[in-house]
Amino acid sequence: IATLGHAGASDDQVYARAIATDAVLISRDLDFADARRFSGTAGIIVVRLRSRIRILEFLATIVSLISDSATEIEVLSGKVLILEPGRIRVRKK
Repeated sequence: IATLGHAGASDDQVYARAIATDAVLISRDLDFADARRFSGTAGIIVVRLRSRIRILEFLATIVSLISDSATEIEVLSGKVLILEPGRIRVRKK
């Protein structure tokens, strides 16, 4: 978000931007797991990792989790996908 010039934006503003740009929102922020609050068309991937890790390790973990979840991601529009090592949950909005 900061690299896009939206540092300090609220969750609602971030989600509105994802909808406007037809993007999938990937976040560690568990607030985005609330499918009732974020009920628009943008897909959301919430990554849950139990410990603090460095950014490169975090990115590698995300890439691995997304690769393992390709089937679920193909039909992500309008859903919240919660990824964590060894577990995938899908919430419909």
